[in-house]
Amino acid sequence: NALNIYYRGNSLVQLRYEAGRLIGRTHYKYLLRPTSQVCYVSSVDGHFNWANQSFSKLWLQDLNDVEQLKAASLPYAGNEKTGVHRIIQSSKKVVVDLEIAIEKKAEETVRASAPRIDFAALQEKRSSIEIMFFEVKHVSNPELRASGDVEPAVIRQIKSYERLLALYQQQLVASYQKVCRNLVALFGCPSSQLIQRVANGAELSVSTEPRLVIFGFDEDQKQGAVWGGHCKKLCKALGEDRVLLRGNAAGF
Repeated sequence: NALNIYYRGNSLVQLRYEAGRLIGRTHYKYLLRPTSQVCYVSSVDGHFNWANQSFSKLWLQDLNDVEQLKAASLPYAGNEKTGVHRIIQSSKKVVVDLEIAIEKKAEETVRASAPRIDFAALQEKRSSIEIMFFEVKHVSNPELRASGDVEPAVIRQIKSYERLLALYQQQLVASYQKVCRNLVALFGCPSSQLIQRVANGAELSVSTEPRLVIFGFDEDQKQGAVWGGHCKKLCKALGEDRVLLRGNAAGF
């Protein structure tokens, strides 16, 4: 019942339609005007003076200033967020969701700190269609590495996703059937036959084995002794078919 607007991997605003009005949520870090000529805020006896004009000059006042909002978000678009953005741009026909928060709790709302799988996509599997989940890491992420026989942090992360996906298979199928129907309702006949088929009632299943996407390396790094050893450890833990290596995220 909500729509998130993304720019280079950053969720600029979440929109809901409630009682005839558009209700939005935007993180405060995206609201500082990047082109503001006012750089200082005065204080008296230690208290900042927001009563003057500086507040409106420092902070964006509404969502109409899209270019300023995008510019303010750029410093937060790191390697991994930008990489996910490029993957999504090159995989539009099959990607159906981003930043999927799945949490084992009774409440309907999900904590902001709940672990989030980067994206979900549809894939053909024999006579049915499968929802597959992907976690994306830049090669520089320390979670991909661990010395000796120690398990890298990313493996523990993937295993926690496995447990949640297995626990909520039925709910996920029902949810993504609705997502596909919504996409067709919003945009008409989509370019993806898979989305159209799911919307029309094709059999849908959930893969409980998330894939790990690693990008941002060159051929020397891929074949090198340092990264090569860590990569082999990841492939051994997850299986080679679940570790997807791409030097450039746009080539996913």
